[in-house]
Amino acid sequence: MRTLSILLLFWVSVVHASDDIERAELAKFAKEIDFLIAEVDQLKRHGDEQSRMVFQYDDMKADLVAIRSGISSFIQSDVDNGHVIEPLKAIYK
Repeated sequence: MRTLSILLLFWVSVVHASDDIERAELAKFAKEIDFLIAEVDQLKRHGDEQSRMVFQYDDMKADLVAIRSGISSFIQSDVDNGHVIEPLKAIYK
């Protein structure tokens, strides 16, 4: 019984550590998305709106913000709740 208790305690600490690692990696990824959002803003400023095909920077930025929001929500939540997720536009021309 004591061995089982020790194994259970070890398993819980490993799972918790694994969750912490996952959250830390997701936080890094969210920062990368922040960088991408800034790059999209910069590209939009330099874009040619008179071109025959105009890239939809606002749609791309909205998708990136939605992804970052989902990551932030996951990192901050302690309970596995369902969330309504808007579909990504994913077409930018």
